[in-house]
Amino acid sequence: MALFYKGAGPGTYWNVHDATVVGFTAHSPALSTSPSRVVRHITGGSTHSPYTSLTSSYAVAWDYAVYAGSLTVVATKANPGYVYVIDLPDPPPPGLVLLDPVVEVSVRLPPPGGLVSYQHDGSPQFLIGVVSPRRHRRYLTSPCVKAPPAAPGPPSTPSPILEAMVSALRDAEILAMGSIPAVGGIPGGPRHVTRHPVP
Repeated sequence: MALFYKGAGPGTYWNVHDATVVGFTAHSPALSTSPSRVVRHITGGSTHSPYTSLTSSYAVAWDYAVYAGSLTVVATKANPGYVYVIDLPDPPPPGLVLLDPVVEVSVRLPPPGGLVSYQHDGSPQFLIGVVSPRRHRRYLTSPCVKAPPAAPGPPSTPSPILEAMVSALRDAEILAMGSIPAVGGIPGGPRHVTRHPVP
C-alpha cells in the first residue's frame, strides 16, 4: 500500500466536490502524457490536463488545504479545508498510472548548452525565490551580477522547466493519470480515499 495526500483549500474544486464519494479524475483524462503537459500542469495549474496532483507529504497537503495557494482565503473551523488521504494498493487499480514529474521532465532534457534548459544565470539565492515566490520575491527581482565588463543586468527568469522541477520537488508531487476510485472494486472493500477537515 502507498499513502498519498491532496490538500483542498476553501472554495477549490476538491473542497466543493467530495472525492470520498466520486473519487479523483483529471479534468482532461483522455489526453496523453508529455513533458510539456507535465510542465504546463505544474507551472500554470492547467485545468486541461490528464493529471491529478498528489503529494507524498502530509505537511504539503495541509498547507494547500489551509492556504489553498492563496493570500486571501485561509481555512477556518467554520470554512475548513480538507486533506485527502489516498491509500493505493500496489500495483495501483487498473487504468491508474503514477508518474514522478521530475523524472518525466528531466529524462527528456537536452545536453548542457541546449536551447531549452533548466539552468539559470541568477545568484545562489535565486532558487529560494523559485521555491517561494510570494515570500522571497526579492530573489527573483534583484539585478543579476554579470561577467565583466558588463554592468548588473535584469533579473534572471526561471525557465518553465526549472520552475516545474523545483515546484515538484518542493511539493513532493506525484502525478496520477487515470481515475482514483473512492472505494476498492470489491463491495464493502477498502476505501482508497478519505478526507479530514483542517485546521
